[in-house]
This record gives sequence, C-alpha cells and structure tokens, in this order.
Amino acid sequence: VGGSGPNAFVQKRRSLPVTIEREMGGATSVSKVQMQALDALVQEVSGASARLDTLESLAPALLLKVRSLEAQQAFDAGEVARATQIAQVIQRTRGSAGGAASDDEEWAPENELTVGLLHVIRNLAHDAEPQLEFTDVLGQVLWHNRASKALRDTRYRAVVEDLSWMDRGVQAWSGPDVSLGEMVSGVFYALTDRGDGRMKHTKWLRVVRLIECSPVLQPRTKRSDCDRLFYAQTHQRGGSSTGITCREFKRLLFELSDAMQVHPLTMFLAVGSHAERLA
Repeated sequence: VGGSGPNAFVQKRRSLPVTIEREMGGATSVSKVQMQALDALVQEVSGASARLDTLESLAPALLLKVRSLEAQQAFDAGEVARATQIAQVIQRTRGSAGGAASDDEEWAPENELTVGLLHVIRNLAHDAEPQLEFTDVLGQVLWHNRASKALRDTRYRAVVEDLSWMDRGVQAWSGPDVSLGEMVSGVFYALTDRGDGRMKHTKWLRVVRLIECSPVLQPRTKRSDCDRLFYAQTHQRGGSSTGITCREFKRLLFELSDAMQVHPLTMFLAVGSHAERLA
C-alpha cells in the first residue's frame, strides 16, 4: 500500500458514521467500554462453568485465539501461563483492584478475575513481538465471543463491532486522521453507488478479487468460505435478502479473517487500501 494513499483518501472521503472512539472522546474511552464489556463476558463465562472460574483456566480460553499481525497465534500457552503468574503476583502485591487500569483510565473492575485478566492482557500485549495494542487484544477477544449473552446486550453490542481499535496500527505510518473503518466503508459505497445501498454477491466477488491481490491473503482465500459467509450474512434470523449493508460487510470481512486465521487488520487493510482508487 502506498504511503500517501490512505492520507489522500481521507481528504476526499464522504461523510460516514462516526466511530465509538469519536463519539466518546478518544481511545481511552474506547478502552474503558471494552473493559466493561470484557468484565460482563468474564462474569458470564466464569459463572456458567466451574472449569473457567480461575485465572489459570480463563486466560487461555479467551486469549489463545488472538492473532498477531504476522497471521500467527499471538500468544502460546506457555506465554499465557507466565503472564498469568505475573498477574497473580501483581494482584497479591497491589491488592485486587490496584493497577487494573492505566493512569489515564477512569474505570477499574471490582471482579478479581477481570482485574487479573486485564493484567495478563497488558503483559502479553507489551511483550509481544511486534508489540500489540491493549485495545487490539481486547477487540479481538470481544469479537471472538460476540455470540455470548453478555455481549449481545445493547450496552456492549456496539463496542464489539466498533473497529476504531484497529486504527492505531494504521495511524502509526499513515497519520492520526486515517480511519481504517472509513476506508473500508469507502470501498463499500464506491461499489454500491448505483444500487440500493446493499452489496450484491457479484460485487462481493469483486471484493474477493481485491483481497486476492494481497500476497498474504491470496494463498489463504477459499471461494467456498467467501460464498458460505456471504450466504450466512444474507440469511440471518430466518430471513433472507439479496445483499448486505455496510455494517454487515465489515462483519463479513471480520468473519473471513477468522476463517483465514489472520489478524483482522490485515483483511481490512487489504480491502481499504483500494478506497482511493475506487472513489
């Protein structure tokens, strides 16, 4: 992706829905809502199963699916176990709530399991090579558990599907005004401009061809997965439609990144990088 492409697109992009980050006033607010959603998830999961009511069992259950930017498992079982041990030492030293949130965050959970898990996530994100953003790990964990009752709650549904946590990885080289979610939205609207605002299967196949331009994603792309996931998006809750909305399009890209076992940033960047050319 050219270094100036995303910045050029930002200058002429159309008006698009703002992200939770902008609505709430910055990355710290996003992190706060993510942590609250994680707390709700932890309480549900640990309460439903005695096998997941300790930090030693809960941490790997939630964190081993997190992907690195190199399309690999971000943390292995040994790394999660070591981070868990460190978190337990921190909790004993500082008390159950001490240090759960960073200095610029206004919220810390009361649930000791959530406190411990947040310590684990911070340790793992900091020690990862390359380093991962705290909000990146939280965003992936919430997405992978989006079907849980806790995260289907109206209080947390929006943050689960919000993509602003991915922007930090792009902003590191493209500048603070770049929004990956808006770039992907730009591709959607460019391909559906003359239609009814829904992306039909033929346009989705065009997106698949854009994805196949990525040397990382091309060998992982299976048309059967692309067709199956598109069909699932157009046949939800017993109904059917001929196309998908922009929100469903982003959800579809996320699900495709899951199927390919790559970091969602890789998928969204592969698609969003074409926004300027298609505009």
